[in-house]
Amino acid sequence: LGVSPDECLMVGNDVHEDGAALKAGMKVGILSPLPYFMYADGRFRNSVLEPYAAAAKKLAAEKNYYFIDLFQLVTDKFQTMSQEEIKSYYMFLKKGDSPNWPSGVSDPLHFTRKGSAMVWQIILEAIRKDIPELAKYFRDME
Repeated sequence: LGVSPDECLMVGNDVHEDGAALKAGMKVGILSPLPYFMYADGRFRNSVLEPYAAAAKKLAAEKNYYFIDLFQLVTDKFQTMSQEEIKSYYMFLKKGDSPNWPSGVSDPLHFTRKGSAMVWQIILEAIRKDIPELAKYFRDME
């Protein structure tokens, strides 16, 4: 990816360390990266971004930041699904499926509306469970 997991997070952390939120006494939250679509050995897996998720978790623990491990939560959600079902959450569109992509698209990184709704529900559940003081600021996706 060109940047190590620790280098990637330290750039973002530098912004937070000097940011207005911390100066105002607010707590920072980190989301791990989302896994992109990879299917091997009959299951969903993404070892490429796993070190970045681990680095995010480590930084959050060191700095006492809120942390939601989207990488693991989404990976766990997909473990019981078929390859085709998982693909329906990502931007794998056939010709004619969408006026925005008339020729179709094969994008293993970005989510469809269905995928985005699933990710938001995972985030919301994690906030409600692990950061209840923030839950009142968020609502279900319609």
